[in-house]
Amino acid sequence: MAIVTVNLVDTFDEWRLKTNSLGSNTGDLATLATTDKSSIVAAINEIHTDDSDDMEHLLDDTTPQLGGNLDLNSKDITGTGDINVTGTLTATSIAGTVTGTTQSPSNNSTKLATTAYVDAQVATENTIAEMDDTTLASLAQGNILVYNATTSVWENKTTSAVGILSDLIDDTTPQLGGDLDLNSRDITGTGDINVTGSITATSFTGNILGSGSIAGTVTGVTQSPSNNSTKLATTAYVDAVGGGGGATESFAVGMAIALG
Repeated sequence: MAIVTVNLVDTFDEWRLKTNSLGSNTGDLATLATTDKSSIVAAINEIHTDDSDDMEHLLDDTTPQLGGNLDLNSKDITGTGDINVTGTLTATSIAGTVTGTTQSPSNNSTKLATTAYVDAQVATENTIAEMDDTTLASLAQGNILVYNATTSVWENKTTSAVGILSDLIDDTTPQLGGDLDLNSRDITGTGDINVTGSITATSFTGNILGSGSIAGTVTGVTQSPSNNSTKLATTAYVDAVGGGGGATESFAVGMAIALG
């Protein structure tokens, strides 16, 4: 609205024309879109408090922008929709099911890993060699893993390299760590048995001497006199039954002479 200037030196007609233009320049209150048309002040107050242009709610702004950081003031942002942020999302916890973009396998980064990424990545880790604390070289049939305390890694070794036998024949100086239980089996073969100690058996089958000999002094249990059996006879047993020239033999010789 143009400014109307009334001067003290204006004539009445000049004053009348100027003041009459105030009404036409102001307009008719009836044409206002506001409800209260009782006065210009009332209409302006209504626009101030309830007009859609006042943006009484964020809903009124179809392209809202923050002029500063938004303080939630212990309130929540709820609804159905997406949050698209170029930057960092910081939260103490995330509730519900969170979905994201599945990265390509072996994407060693701080990006979010989906369950699909984990499944795909685990599927690629399918050998022992991929373990950080394992070193494999020249793999061969029957290798075993042995921990190297010096290098703190597991290494593949042959059984013979770590002193584990796959067959007794591999041990050229075998030693028993306890009594050997034959478990109803036999010890057979061509060779010698050299024992410092006692050999205990319920029976001996075959020729003990064979084509060779028993070296050293062999001792055994002395049977009672007149034990006519296949048990081993000791020298004491022979002497007891007269083989050593005792009283029985002397008596027999004397009788023979007397009967001459």
